[in-house]
Amino acid sequence: MTRFFEKNLDHGRIDLFNNQNNDILYSHSQAPSSARKSLITVHLIEQDVGLRARIARRLVEAGFHTEIYAETNEFAAFAPKDGVILIDDANHPSGLPGMTDDLGSAGAGMAIIVFCDKPTIKGVVAAMKARAINYLSLDMSDVTLSKAIREASQEGVKAQAHQTQVANCRKLIANLSQREREVLDFLVEGESNKGIGRLLKISPRTVEIHRMKMLSKLGVKSPAAAVRIWFQSNPYF
Repeated sequence: MTRFFEKNLDHGRIDLFNNQNNDILYSHSQAPSSARKSLITVHLIEQDVGLRARIARRLVEAGFHTEIYAETNEFAAFAPKDGVILIDDANHPSGLPGMTDDLGSAGAGMAIIVFCDKPTIKGVVAAMKARAINYLSLDMSDVTLSKAIREASQEGVKAQAHQTQVANCRKLIANLSQREREVLDFLVEGESNKGIGRLLKISPRTVEIHRMKMLSKLGVKSPAAAVRIWFQSNPYF
């Protein structure tokens, strides 16, 4: 039978060890790459020590690498870059919405799964508005838990790739001069060189010069491609 025990470390962390499989649930430490290479990392945020240990055990037995945290601000201090966040809605009186300030920008793009003992419609809706992608009951089966985490991981990868694309496009646009940016903005509105010239009170030829410089800086060859970059930099436009 697999045996787990808890050990208080000097820095106040709790590590859980699986002696049978030699698996370690690293608590905010640098896990060996060989231990994480093919595993999905689950960041478990749970205040209750006993419940944290029980859920962590289930995660390890399901084949997930697990990082454990007592509070959201502890997670924010560690600031992981990948994985799935699994968080207890009961950690805060207001549920996940009440914990978003503590999370801050940490875990941006990472998928969040919320769980609690007795889910309510109000709690589920509030969590979804606070960017959770799933909400589970504490009595969920191992199959349900594993499926939810794997699906969340896939969504997280897509979200992070999208965020990277947005950041890259914004960086390209930030390199434009003010006039080049104005030309791009008017292109997005469907204006021609003549129309842009009239609005900016410059000649169409000057507009063309600014447009060519703008395309070069964006690394594209056509106005359509430049417009696409603009929309990719403004996904919620």
